[in-house]
Amino acid sequence: MRIPRILTVAILAVALTATAWADEGLGGKHSKRSMTAAASSLTVLSGPVTTQALGTMGDTGVTYTKIADMTVGDQTIEVDPSIDYTLGAAYGIMEGLEGGAMVPLALNNDRDLLGNPTVFATYAMDQGSFDVGGRVAFTLPVTEGSDPAVNVGVPVLFRFGDSRLDAGIFVPLTLGDEVGKSLYVPVRFTQSVTGAIFAGVETAIMLPDFKADAGSVPMSVVGGYSLLTGGNVIDVTFNVGFPGFISLAEGAENPGTDLMQIALGSNIQMAF
Repeated sequence: MRIPRILTVAILAVALTATAWADEGLGGKHSKRSMTAAASSLTVLSGPVTTQALGTMGDTGVTYTKIADMTVGDQTIEVDPSIDYTLGAAYGIMEGLEGGAMVPLALNNDRDLLGNPTVFATYAMDQGSFDVGGRVAFTLPVTEGSDPAVNVGVPVLFRFGDSRLDAGIFVPLTLGDEVGKSLYVPVRFTQSVTGAIFAGVETAIMLPDFKADAGSVPMSVVGGYSLLTGGNVIDVTFNVGFPGFISLAEGAENPGTDLMQIALGSNIQMAF
């Protein structure tokens, strides 16, 4: 009988601790944080809902992708789900300037274990409740048959009350024999429900080759729980959604739910 009581007290203590430091530490609660990593701090990116991955290379953390089974004639072809893991880090070089890298790993399919790593830098100007910056990311072609790529964009962040809106305009360029170009406009709205809990939605407009009829609009639900451990901020986060929720192609059937992704993980901010 005592063990459940002890566990209950421990859980309540963690929740109260997380609420108590809501306006302290490395940026405080989620809705109050800046666009870039705090000066002289390291952020380990191993979960979704990061400002660094928004517009750069999807989610960090473990991503489970399931495609609906395909029917060809009288046969049903089963499509195995894939599990990928993207690990990254961002270091606050100075106030408003960060640099970092992300490395994708394929955990259970026929692709190479190591994907093409991306290095990036973000500079942001803090305008109070509004941040605007510039980001450049280089993807290195380490896998066979891949090309180098660069992604340039303008991320923005609006903070109002306990809410925040992360967005931006990005142009990914593939530098092969011919330059491939796309337009990517991500938008994420999150609300700090308490000092520790935050939740929201994420979407985007994706236009390969800048063509509307090839475009898509993903949709997902995001959220997380923050806590303080030894002066470090840990966010346990998730992202559940449909990458092809709306297709802009003529005659497409919407919403598209054949492709589903679930991303989980944690992001850790450490001060030095």
